[in-house]
Amino acid sequence: MAVAEVTTAAGFVIGKKAGAPDGSRVEVILTGSVEGVIRVAVDGRAAVVQQLDGEPTVTLTMSYHDWLALTGGRVDPQPLLDDGRVTVGGDVDLARQMAVRLAFTI
Repeated sequence: MAVAEVTTAAGFVIGKKAGAPDGSRVEVILTGSVEGVIRVAVDGRAAVVQQLDGEPTVTLTMSYHDWLALTGGRVDPQPLLDDGRVTVGGDVDLARQMAVRLAFTI
């Protein structure tokens, strides 16, 4: 349930809070006992989409537990990036910037 709630808000989280610029295509890959892929396209406004139109600009890979902790503002993101629990791909600088700005409240 919690993962679904945060997934619904992923457009806002990635577009507004994390600062994905216009034209970005973001893929969040969740691992662990709750696996999934969240895709967000920013075209004037960020929105969760089923498929991206092209390769992702940014990828973030983490366990669903770390996704919930980061979006809930429960942990400092830097140690998760440093120890590899959150991995980034594509535009690495943008991905790291986004990873540290995922916290929001519902």
